[in-house]
Amino acid sequence: MNAFTRTRTLLATVALATAVGLSSPAVAYGPVRAVQVNDAVPEDTAGVGVEQRLGEQVPTDVPFTDHLGERVTFGDCFQSGRPVILTLNYSDCPMLCGMQLDGLIDVLNQLGWVVGEDFDVVTVSIDENELFTKAAATREHYLNRYVHRAEMPDGDGGWHFLVGQQSSIDAVAQAVGFGYRFVPSTGEFAHEAAIMLLTPEAVVSRYLFGVSFEEPTLRLSLVEASDGKLGGIAERITMMCFVYDPTSGSYVAEALSVMKLGGLVTVVVLGGFLLIFWRKELIGVLGSRRSGPRTEKTLEGVS
Repeated sequence: MNAFTRTRTLLATVALATAVGLSSPAVAYGPVRAVQVNDAVPEDTAGVGVEQRLGEQVPTDVPFTDHLGERVTFGDCFQSGRPVILTLNYSDCPMLCGMQLDGLIDVLNQLGWVVGEDFDVVTVSIDENELFTKAAATREHYLNRYVHRAEMPDGDGGWHFLVGQQSSIDAVAQAVGFGYRFVPSTGEFAHEAAIMLLTPEAVVSRYLFGVSFEEPTLRLSLVEASDGKLGGIAERITMMCFVYDPTSGSYVAEALSVMKLGGLVTVVVLGGFLLIFWRKELIGVLGSRRSGPRTEKTLEGVS
């Protein structure tokens, strides 16, 4: 065996041993010890998560204070008859809330529709100690990044920042299935990142998870929440063929609906061609009938 062959064999052996080591259970040398698996949920995250409650009515009589310091109810944010994007955050959140609102602003800047004109946004602070002045500062920070702010009614109307007592916060959070927990050791709130789409009647319509959102998904979610009142013919046709997939967090084509729409388009196109053909044939027949008698009279006159 030459040097090249020995080297190749050695490398193959090492690669095989590495693959086996990565794919096989660890081998214990010496006394075998039982592995203990702890399935207990950490106390700090118990009850934290989002339970989707589609079709749930969010109570509208819950009292809050808005970013202007005025006493309002949650239902006051639904007087416009527009769908609502709901977020639950708090201004002193060190990371997740800011990332989520950053992602929301980014997608709202891509959306051709305007906050306060086509839909509204409601942000409820989950910190009962947050002052309305703090909420107002947070609101201003994000509105300064909103490219359509000048188009919003009353300068910046349509995005409501609400603060309130724990009972009010919990009433909204429980209705939409938003579980969160204050962690005394860190002084922060444990929570997930999600936004909820509500109908103009404050009924939960859709959940979008994460800190970044796709414009087509948010657009179709708003169309769905508005019951088709928002959007044009393109969005309505899309809603006929696409359904929301909670696994991917986006709208995907539904084969049966696409086939139905394809069949309808085929019938319409074929009908159009037949109509044009029959119209030409009909014009030709009527033209020949009209010209026939005139030709005979002309010939009689000549003879």
